[in-house]
Amino acid sequence: MENFKSFTVEYFVSKALSLSATPNNQYLSVYHDLLDFVQSIEKIDRKSFVVVAHIVYGWMPTILDYKFLREDDYSFYEENIKIGNCSVEFLSLIKEKINNSIVGGSKFLHFMNPEMYAIWDSKVYKALFDKKGRGYNTNNIENYIQYNLTLRDFSQKPEMVMIQNILKEKKYIDKEITNMRALETVLFYSIN
Repeated sequence: MENFKSFTVEYFVSKALSLSATPNNQYLSVYHDLLDFVQSIEKIDRKSFVVVAHIVYGWMPTILDYKFLREDDYSFYEENIKIGNCSVEFLSLIKEKINNSIVGGSKFLHFMNPEMYAIWDSKVYKALFDKKGRGYNTNNIENYIQYNLTLRDFSQKPEMVMIQNILKEKKYIDKEITNMRALETVLFYSIN
């Protein structure tokens, strides 16, 4: 497991300040459309989980292999996502259901609850540890838990106002985003 304790919120401020100005990226431009659609879903059931999983994988360069079953307890998923459950047991279940991938699972969870879950992938890993994220490192649930809990802590810091303002000034965001998304955006775009 990687050491996330060495990071500070100042690290994220520094990364945000070093971002290039004015990105032009479809990845950024469709984020709010996808988020708005997912947030408009009224009933959480198998159909909504399958649709959200496909939306997330449409946003990724990987084909989806989901394992949501008709007999799954979707109220269980909904309750745990709503409270931001970050336990090994719950995240293992999400990983198993979505391509056996915590990367895909993190994106799914983020769109379902962007306040509590950050997106995790190989670019974020590289930004944090300055080394290529191999499958084991990026598909490791313990690494995702530490990353997500670290970002949850940082998302409550007063420096988040500065990070959000930098992202707006450099045109990485034009609408409100959660602090979790802001931190992940800084990492994702700090890698060329």
